[in-house]
Amino acid sequence: MKIILINPPHPYLIKPYSQAPLGLLYLASVLRDTCCEVELHNLSGFTEDQSLNILPLDADVYGFSATSVDYPLCERMASAIRRKNDRAKLLIGGPHATVAPETIDLSVFHSACIGEGEKAVLEMVEDIRENRLEPFYRKPRIRSLDELPLPARDLIDSIGGEVFAFDRNYSDSNLSATIMTSRGCPFNCSYCASKPMWRGLVSYRSVESVLEEIRIIRDEFSVDQFRFCDDTLNMDTERLHHLCRGLDRMKVFWRCSVRAGLSTPDDFKMMFDSGCREISPGIESGDQRVLNFLHKHNSVESNRDLINWATRAGINVRVLLMTGTPGECSDTPEKTRDFLGSIDFNMVSLTQFRPIPGSPIWKTPEKFHCRILDRDMEHYSFYTWRKGDNGEREKAPIQSVIETDLLPKEALEDNMRRMFDYAEETGKLNRG
Repeated sequence: MKIILINPPHPYLIKPYSQAPLGLLYLASVLRDTCCEVELHNLSGFTEDQSLNILPLDADVYGFSATSVDYPLCERMASAIRRKNDRAKLLIGGPHATVAPETIDLSVFHSACIGEGEKAVLEMVEDIRENRLEPFYRKPRIRSLDELPLPARDLIDSIGGEVFAFDRNYSDSNLSATIMTSRGCPFNCSYCASKPMWRGLVSYRSVESVLEEIRIIRDEFSVDQFRFCDDTLNMDTERLHHLCRGLDRMKVFWRCSVRAGLSTPDDFKMMFDSGCREISPGIESGDQRVLNFLHKHNSVESNRDLINWATRAGINVRVLLMTGTPGECSDTPEKTRDFLGSIDFNMVSLTQFRPIPGSPIWKTPEKFHCRILDRDMEHYSFYTWRKGDNGEREKAPIQSVIETDLLPKEALEDNMRRMFDYAEETGKLNRG
């Protein structure tokens, strides 16, 4: 059986190959172990038309992975493939199928995987062989991620691009890779779909397994810079310390996402000594009212402490902010501007708020005193920069898809424009 796994085009990304499609690489490893012929097509940097011309038409199965923003394009591509190869089975999985399975068009896709795919895809393939494919598959969470084979990185040309702010490199190789040590998040931020995606559970790999994968990547691909793609790497302090001790011996450089209120100044010093050169905390706003609306369960002050502690330890900080959210008032941009003025950071990444399918705000917007005006996923790219028709980066249109009891759509868009200007004035705005 020939199976083609598809990482779809991402026309909204300026750097489409900065991260490898880890989820599909895990599926490829699992499928290869069952003697299937597997190809992985990483089409992130191609257009929709180019992608359809690239894909072989002789496969038995085509499997797409899609976020909610990607889903309309994946549906069009799947329809085109079905017209050219009517005997093939079209499958879809990933975040969108997991959090919004009711939106999957089963006249286009034969079946959808809800949740983790490594066990489900084996059952799907077996059912295809036996001509009994079901519309939806969902398996129990994988508790021990050490059960999984390592991602099949040999199937793609580039295992990763620049991972550090402003394309910094800390080694002569200039190469990097993405790696996962855990899945899931226990927190319930109102704008995020991670909790329904992972059913509120966090599963881990052993530190020894993570270190062994890093050793293999370093030896086979000459890579010594890594991005940990966990939602929150500092969630378990004891585990983080164990990981840092191992990384210190390996002499690699890395970045990760962290959350305020979980780590101490000594933790950041240990992280720096083990090669951490950048963290990305989800700060979102300098307005405490907004943090409360977003169910962040932390404070402006704890966010400030995290950034200052990391900076003093020598770690660069990429501040992640979101603008146009529920809970904003007309003075929110100024409060966030003042917050930026009170911290020492290296980069600020600003995104436009979008109510992600599966998130609490998407499911019950009235509880957050807002109304969703536009649910067209093709309008849901949240980036403030994009690639123009000539290939050059340009500012993306400022557009709110909500209104709130506090501010109408136009006032939210004014907030977004002002916040964009303030971020630009720092001279540290991420344009990637």
